[in-house]
Amino acid sequence: MRGHEDPTLLASAQKGERIALERLWEEHVRWLRPIVLAHGTMGAELEDVLQETALTFVRRIGDVQRPEAVGGWLRQVALNAIRTAGRRRRVRQGTCSLSDHEGHIADPEEARRSERHRSRDRLEAVMTEIHKLPIDLREPLMLKTVEGMSQRRIASILELSESAVESRLARARRLLRERLTREHRPRKEPLS
Repeated sequence: MRGHEDPTLLASAQKGERIALERLWEEHVRWLRPIVLAHGTMGAELEDVLQETALTFVRRIGDVQRPEAVGGWLRQVALNAIRTAGRRRRVRQGTCSLSDHEGHIADPEEARRSERHRSRDRLEAVMTEIHKLPIDLREPLMLKTVEGMSQRRIASILELSESAVESRLARARRLLRERLTREHRPRKEPLS
């Protein structure tokens, strides 16, 4: 029996036993992180969402009736935390602005920083395209690519058949490849 389906572990966690709570959380946070990423939450906001989810987990684990329901319940708690974070972000965006400053590369260290920025920009471009995918394709893609989970485990987490996961992964990869290819295709200059 896997730990997240262990009724003894759930019962111990529900009694507030710290070790059981930690073990149960660690078993689930591994797959929760890519789910949160799949919904467009990154950086500090990602950590905030996971922390909010952990707090709800500790406070409300007693509400869970069956060990096999823990995963679905935690996923819903995380989705609710994502929605709350999104509302907070939209409020902040009304008052925050970022300014870009481009400078001349003067030394090797600056060149390395510039390359890291370009790498980060490429990663952000890929993540932007991933976040444009429908959520039913995004979630299995993130679980597979970020966590390296098996299709069987993804199917269990998302409550799908393995063939549905396989199909969604194939569609997600194809769409992402098409979008990234189209985005980075050289533009033709008009003939004059």
